[in-house]
Amino acid sequence: MNLAQLINVTRMRLGDIGNLEVLVTDEFLTESLNRGVVEALERGFSLYEVDDSAVIELSVLADEDVYSLHDSVEQLLHVRRQSDGFVLTQTTEDELDYLRPYWTEDAPNKPEFYIRDGQRIQLYPVPDAIDVLELKVSRLPLVDMADDADEPELPVRYHNDLTWYAVGEAAMLSGNADLEARSMAQFERTFGRRRSIKFNAVSKATPNNAVMYCTRPML
Repeated sequence: MNLAQLINVTRMRLGDIGNLEVLVTDEFLTESLNRGVVEALERGFSLYEVDDSAVIELSVLADEDVYSLHDSVEQLLHVRRQSDGFVLTQTTEDELDYLRPYWTEDAPNKPEFYIRDGQRIQLYPVPDAIDVLELKVSRLPLVDMADDADEPELPVRYHNDLTWYAVGEAAMLSGNADLEARSMAQFERTFGRRRSIKFNAVSKATPNNAVMYCTRPML
């Protein structure tokens, strides 16, 4: 379904329950449907970018260790040096502090690890040469739906259930707590519960659980 059709379905569902469709504007429903797409992707679906170099490539400079990820990147699944195909390992500052106490003073070299902090990554060691990092990522939509013909970046079979998110937000706006709860429960049945913060690396390293310790011996 396109945006116009999604809005129509949402209004039909609101109209079936007390004419709530008259309380919300198309602009509100458009914003709500866009929020619903993001929620669906964060909860249970993944968009894997394979074409857009702005999303899946980072140009690395010598002596520069911090880089920004594209705003759409959600999960960073794979980081590889283009020059030799080496796959970097995700780690944390805690791990590096435990296993390599003076890591911030190490000389530049080819990066072997990365730390993710929101939409930034820090490389270790600090790069000693120009390179490109090839990323495998899951992402959120690159652009929001705005025009009637725009379609959500979800499989077509889930478009109908996406509208429950907008129904729920419209119900919240109108003060209908029962409809809000039922609509969000329907959305949750399809797309899953909201995920908590994901930790892809241990927060405190020990010889038994440190990613770096298990991956390669430290000198």
